[in-house]
Amino acid sequence: MTNAESPVPKGTVLIADDERTLRMLMKRAVERDGYESVDVSNGQDCLEHCQFQLPDLILLDAMMPQMGGFECCQRLKQQFHDNCPPILIITTLQDSDSIERAFEMGAEDFITKPIHWGVLRQRIRRLIEAHRATQALQRSLAREHQLSQKLSLQVLEERRLASQLELANHQLEAANSRLEALANLDGLTQIANRRAFDEQLREQWQRSAQDQTYLSLLIADIDCFKPFNDTYGHQAGDDCLRRVAKVISETICRPEDLVARYGGEEFVAVLPQTSYQGALAVAQRTLEAVRRLWIPHETSQCSDRVTLSLGVASMIPDPRLTGEALLKCADRALYLAKTEGRDRVHVASEKTLKEELQSQAPEGPPYCY
Repeated sequence: MTNAESPVPKGTVLIADDERTLRMLMKRAVERDGYESVDVSNGQDCLEHCQFQLPDLILLDAMMPQMGGFECCQRLKQQFHDNCPPILIITTLQDSDSIERAFEMGAEDFITKPIHWGVLRQRIRRLIEAHRATQALQRSLAREHQLSQKLSLQVLEERRLASQLELANHQLEAANSRLEALANLDGLTQIANRRAFDEQLREQWQRSAQDQTYLSLLIADIDCFKPFNDTYGHQAGDDCLRRVAKVISETICRPEDLVARYGGEEFVAVLPQTSYQGALAVAQRTLEAVRRLWIPHETSQCSDRVTLSLGVASMIPDPRLTGEALLKCADRALYLAKTEGRDRVHVASEKTLKEELQSQAPEGPPYCY
């Protein structure tokens, strides 16, 4: 085959992992999909390579000698900013703190060992496509912004250009709106993402603290979702996530409420001006709505169909604290719903709320709710 007939590579994937065998397996997986690959054994070598040439995506092992994946990810984001390619953290760590840390360092996604190769390849493709789409949109915004500036300079000299400037400004605003929507939308389920949830929780916490009204939080987790993926495949798993997200959004539908994908198979809902009785009723309706979807799940440990476990927490916010207190209470309630048998709702107890508030409250008068 001549060079003219050779297929054009889809892009370059940089693999940083200190396990040589795993690097070779990852190289084979990405090259199978038409990507070029470069491999290094530690984070320092990864940084040096990126200074020479940026790849289209970086696979970073969390634990490596010289420089681990978390530090390398943070330094890449600090050095290259918007030009930094998407980063996928690969880790054996399953605890939520490690997942939180990966996102705090700027990683776009993570996957755990042992690696499911089909999932890895899908996420590589999705991240590269999303990154290229974002870059194209940013270039378009830059071009439109330059046009807007040029028209602004000429508007006093040529009245004809005034209408073109107005049109360019409208296009710029529309593009900014599209970019903002993209930044706050979960690509798979088309509901709000974790970033949008964090912003909404912060805003509603401050508003409820000022007005001294109840704020409630729901955390829902699809029961036995990993066995579902293993049994029916990841395409069916993605379809399940989309259907569950849709029915939750249709059940929790007040304009002031927000339903978001928290990560993986977890969903959250922020319910302003809602006491625990109202939140419990919403959670029960959501539980029943997902049951009525009748999505078969023969390997579930609690039902013959897909079900949810939900944690509920409600309080009148203390202005001295943050929404993290409410989030922890709801998460603990979700954990108890899981341990009690799944497919149920658990409401955070008064004791749990008091303990969480006391653990976070600064010195001062005791808080009553």
